[in-house]
Amino acid sequence: MEGWIKVYRKLSEKAFYKKDSEKVHLWVHLLIKATHDGREESLGGKPYFCNPGEFTTGRKQLSEQTGISESKIERILINFEKIEQQIKQQKTTSNRLISILNWNEYQINEQQIEQRVNNDRTTTEQRVNTLQECKNERIKEIIIPQIPAEFPAQKQIGEVFITKKKRELKCKRLQTFLIFWNKYNLKKGKAEAADSWLDIPQLTDKLCDIIYKAAESEAKNRIHLESKGLTPIWAQGWLTARRWEDESLQPKEKQKTENSW
Repeated sequence: MEGWIKVYRKLSEKAFYKKDSEKVHLWVHLLIKATHDGREESLGGKPYFCNPGEFTTGRKQLSEQTGISESKIERILINFEKIEQQIKQQKTTSNRLISILNWNEYQINEQQIEQRVNNDRTTTEQRVNTLQECKNERIKEIIIPQIPAEFPAQKQIGEVFITKKKRELKCKRLQTFLIFWNKYNLKKGKAEAADSWLDIPQLTDKLCDIIYKAAESEAKNRIHLESKGLTPIWAQGWLTARRWEDESLQPKEKQKTENSW
């Protein structure tokens, strides 16, 4: 397993940090084991696609990996879920799914950028390469055709500045699109979906969070639709129709405002 994780200094402010080193050990282990870019695993004997911040495991497996007793593993996981509100668990008869809460906020953005750079060196699959696109756009800025001499110099500087700002905004939007794409979990129509994503007006961080949650729900609903032989909704059509608004109108669970890291 390669790559890195971020561990925030606020971890040292947790009550268990001074009293229980095994809790600290297990928390760091959960962060290390969680997938950064999404991967397919098995949950309850069936294929399951883990989104960033998730992984499947078992109490015995965690005990073998960390050296912590199985009974202590179970107590710590319950504490992380019920008291600290750092994780969510979905248990089956054979294993369990662990989801790290607030993963997107604390881990995914920079980690995804690193993953994209590495993937470009090892795969020919169609991907949206955020970093490379940003670099290419900056190169284009340098070779912008010169404005005729009769125009004031400040106009040329102004146009280059505007162009740079637009490209920086596009790069930032493509980063948020990569998060959405992983959550929507559909392998086709990526380029068209990216175009639709760029067309969404006033795409604030708050709106992105709403879309991310709706995309996760749609990905789970799609499994049910496909099991009945129904055609899934392509990401482009889902975005163009603003289907996340349908999801956002449903009753929501009480939001957790305490920083769980």
